[in-house]
Amino acid sequence: MRNLLLPILFFIFINSSFAQDTASNQTYRSPMDLPLYLSGSFAELRSNHFHSGIDIKTNAKEGYKVYAIADGYVSRIKISPWGYGLALYITHPSGVVAVYGHLQKYNDIITDYINGERYKMETAAIDKYIQQGVLPVKKGDIVGYSGNSGSSGGPHLHFEIRDAATERPQNPLKYGFNVADHVKPVIEAIKIYPAFPNTLINNKSKEVRYTVLPGGSGYKLNLKDTVTLCGWAYFGIQGYDKQDAVANQNGFYSVELYIDSVLWYSHNVSEFGFDETRYLNSHIDFAEYKRYKRRVEKSYIEPNNKLSIYHRVKNRGMFCFDKDKLYHVKYVVKDYAGNQTVLSFVAKGLEQKLPALIDSNITPDAVQIFTYTNSNSYSTSDFQIEMEGNCLYDSLYFKYSKKKHTTSRFLSPVHHVHDKYTPVHKEYTLRIKPDTIVAGMEDKMLVAKVIGTQVEANGGALKDGWMETSTREFGDYTVMIDTTAPKIKPMNLYENRKVSGGSLVQVKVTDDLSGINTYSATVNGKWILIEYEPRKDVLWLKVDEHFPTGKVKLVISVSDERNNTSEYSVNLVR
Repeated sequence: MRNLLLPILFFIFINSSFAQDTASNQTYRSPMDLPLYLSGSFAELRSNHFHSGIDIKTNAKEGYKVYAIADGYVSRIKISPWGYGLALYITHPSGVVAVYGHLQKYNDIITDYINGERYKMETAAIDKYIQQGVLPVKKGDIVGYSGNSGSSGGPHLHFEIRDAATERPQNPLKYGFNVADHVKPVIEAIKIYPAFPNTLINNKSKEVRYTVLPGGSGYKLNLKDTVTLCGWAYFGIQGYDKQDAVANQNGFYSVELYIDSVLWYSHNVSEFGFDETRYLNSHIDFAEYKRYKRRVEKSYIEPNNKLSIYHRVKNRGMFCFDKDKLYHVKYVVKDYAGNQTVLSFVAKGLEQKLPALIDSNITPDAVQIFTYTNSNSYSTSDFQIEMEGNCLYDSLYFKYSKKKHTTSRFLSPVHHVHDKYTPVHKEYTLRIKPDTIVAGMEDKMLVAKVIGTQVEANGGALKDGWMETSTREFGDYTVMIDTTAPKIKPMNLYENRKVSGGSLVQVKVTDDLSGINTYSATVNGKWILIEYEPRKDVLWLKVDEHFPTGKVKLVISVSDERNNTSEYSVNLVR
């Protein structure tokens, strides 16, 4: 917490079909025959995480061939309605693992193998680790086809390179997968933040945002007067990178901040660890993103931000403007190809007596100090919160209040847990005492997050009269009950419909609160593979060799997170 408890806290298009990994002297081929145009770059900023690969454009179509980049073996297959969807992991002797995500399908050999495993386990979602020698591949083998499965926003290939020993994602471009890039990064705006409540920016202790204009060989601030600063402050930058021939706005590779020609802050993203990716919420101005969907990368490191991307940083990125002089501030932003953009401006320091220190975080609803290093707790007669150490990125004055519910759907008041503009790193325990417990319905109760007029289920269980759950977000919470089963609506099914090999049968599935949890299908009482596409709310299965001939009874069952279950049955003829 930058302004709290001062005595405690202060002090290219690919030019050939092959790429060279200089570290291992391994030559890789491209994962696709298409030009490598990117819709997403390595480590660009995503929701709660850094992007762990590159997204290769596929002309907004599915079904392009995907190749093994070198000899190796399939070491893992993961299929999920979420995340990477149909994902394939290939381990190579050079010490790297290539990951292919959002595939439409695997090649026939891999498909037969993993579907056999799914039928053995009677599960559609699967995460299977595979020993060397079971599914070997040769360089240039077709291992699958590009698609749009999982949590994909459109057809593309998600491609990663991971270090096999550490599983840390690496920037694929450093392995020679060159992308044509002669375009400089674009800077859109900067922000200046008071590090403490008595810092003055233009005579106010309030953060400011400036858009930028082209100026000289780079950018300049879009303002008429000189910025004035007094006391400790830090900066943040907003923008994007582009490559040749595509309009997609991707992420920066590196950011450097100079003050009076001294490198004050720098980071670059050639690799990171999955265990640290959520620190992105501290790396960015989280409140700015929540309010305006603008991702500003702060040039300041909070005390509990453990990202490994930072390099030469002084005073965690804070600078004290304490002299009546002009300070020359310069941002240098680069992409992986070496194109760079510069933003320069002058800030006038004010040498004057700072105003009295008044902590702006002490508000009527601030009830207790939560430190980032230690465990923290707070409780009332109907609310409890418990946090382990290192849940927070900085210390804060914890804020709490509640209000009576205005709808019969809520079984407790709405509890305001701090504020939604403050990120939380790890899960903490939240307990709410409901006003009413309906006998026999205890397992249908849940904690819900209230977002305006909407609610979002957060699960939980009733323990000793309290609803207990875990969450990684501050916000407004209440207790609800879910007794409504999911709805199953046939899309192309009707009684005695005739189907043939290769036919797809589909149903629409929706749930009003806790969300779809499990789904399954049987034909004449025998389990059959059915797939789920959450983005379309669709369950579908293909009529194949597992689907018997003659008149059959298809039964589809769907349950939500509170174990409310629906079934749909229909007679079909093959």
